[in-house]
Amino acid sequence: MNEMKVALRHHSLVRSSAFPFLLLAFAMGPIGIGAIEGLASFGVVALQDHRMGITAMVVSLLVAPVIEELAFRAAIQDFLSHQRWAQKQFFGLSVANVLTSVLFSACHIPTHSIPLALLTFFPSLIFGKAKEATGTLRWSIALHAWFNLCFIWHFS
Repeated sequence: MNEMKVALRHHSLVRSSAFPFLLLAFAMGPIGIGAIEGLASFGVVALQDHRMGITAMVVSLLVAPVIEELAFRAAIQDFLSHQRWAQKQFFGLSVANVLTSVLFSACHIPTHSIPLALLTFFPSLIFGKAKEATGTLRWSIALHAWFNLCFIWHFS
């Protein structure tokens, strides 16, 4: 047990300045579901039946997070982050992240109700910040899969 504590204490992620952000980001999955539930109780968001088969679940939990993060974070956000005007920060968020998140939520309109698609803007900001904070897609993909799992778990 002591060996595990020592290994964890010396792990580069734990020592990273991104670690507190990542802990908070993972906590935001269930909190976000509570927010969606609250909005639904006021009629702001109409929740449909989201029961799905095993294939759709695998796509939602494994395939979509990888493909979407490659497209939005590795391609679009990285491209924008090399533009000087998109490197500006507002409230700790880069313009590149905000614009990428706008596109991310717009691309969810065909498969979600418009209010629910627009709400994907907020997790997208978290995924983009994770990419910027860690310099890797690993954590944005993991967060994306976690948020999808929280949604499926609660609304299926």
